[in-house]
Amino acid sequence: MSIKYIFNNRQKSIVPLFQTIIRSCYFYPTDTGEGNFEKKHFANRSKNEPLPQKKARLIYQSRKRGMLENDLLLSTFADKYLASMSQEELDMYDRLINTVSNDWDLYYWAVGTKEIPEEYRNSIMDKFSQHVKNVNPAYTSRYADYEHIQVTAPHDHILHVELNRPDKRNAINRDMFREISECFSDIGADQQCRAVVISGAGKMFCSGIDYMDMLEQMTSMHSSSDAGGREDVAARAKYIRKTIVLLQNSFNSIVKCPKPVIAAIHSGCIGAGVDLISAVDIRYASKDAYFSIREVAVGLAADLGTLQRMPKLIGNDSVMRELAYTARDMQADEAKEIGLLGKVFNDPNSCVQGAIDVARIIASRSPVAVQGTKVALNYSRDHSEKDGLEFMQIWNMCMLQSEDFIIASSSQASKSTEEPPFADF
Repeated sequence: MSIKYIFNNRQKSIVPLFQTIIRSCYFYPTDTGEGNFEKKHFANRSKNEPLPQKKARLIYQSRKRGMLENDLLLSTFADKYLASMSQEELDMYDRLINTVSNDWDLYYWAVGTKEIPEEYRNSIMDKFSQHVKNVNPAYTSRYADYEHIQVTAPHDHILHVELNRPDKRNAINRDMFREISECFSDIGADQQCRAVVISGAGKMFCSGIDYMDMLEQMTSMHSSSDAGGREDVAARAKYIRKTIVLLQNSFNSIVKCPKPVIAAIHSGCIGAGVDLISAVDIRYASKDAYFSIREVAVGLAADLGTLQRMPKLIGNDSVMRELAYTARDMQADEAKEIGLLGKVFNDPNSCVQGAIDVARIIASRSPVAVQGTKVALNYSRDHSEKDGLEFMQIWNMCMLQSEDFIIASSSQASKSTEEPPFADF
């Protein structure tokens, strides 16, 4: 039976809808120059489109976006809200999804990476942005109570942790140190999460420690109960050491987290920011990024991990010592040349997206294998070759019995193009 017969004799009522969808989604190559095809076609759309037909078209267009992120976000948004939208709200939604020429722009506006243009600021955009934050509440609800970091789920099995003090250039205060520690401890136990991206909101990745906050803490050390009322050097030293341990544990939580962590760095990465990125697994940056081990400039030696981890990352003792002794800025191209960075991107948005793309690949692999690989790499880095090999004997005598090994091997043998269905781990 032909499609034409079905349309003409059994489903005549859907023909106008089908034609409308095809006309609204078809791309005419001759009409893509100056003037914007999407906006011209939107303006020429029929003003008398029946309401049921309009809703059906918008649902279809919400599900067929050309990029997986918006397929998920817009389709779930339309399923939840479109049926109850007024005519005015439908018009706003129609304009939003059909006059934006780049779907990535729509995605970046919704997640807050790019500023929303004035012409698209309305109640529907606000509702969509809120929907994006809550699209998978069961996945991110445990991370909702932080004040200075924001955790979202840009894709299944991926978390995006964003330093969120843009007004302070993401300077890390005591509360943010505590939140980072708690967040990555929780992520380590989160069976759904398989990879993490960390970035900074606003104009800078991280300007270092919030020294005003630390100064306030130091001036209050005399009232610490740990000092037992003493005010001599022993009491002060005990208090300072306790504080340093707490701050070190914040970044140690990133190293100990069994999920791979990818840093997406833009603009300044200074002082404690370098301590932080020294603790992650993979480092990407935009070409405007620069790095500074700034501690000597303020009269102290870096004590949160840079001097211990960064020499092993770059493998150049001379450059490492120069950076640590001078506190000079190192630009992104030099950082890539010495091995601190894996890739350099043209702008912050593409850097974050590049990190998410790699996180998606990691998340598609066996979580048993990926997490085991991180544990093994970390262990081998701090032990002899012999110790590392013996560690893997014990590790794999257990992990090779995992179902992931059978699933991944079968997928490779069959040359399947579908992602293997690994269980959470």
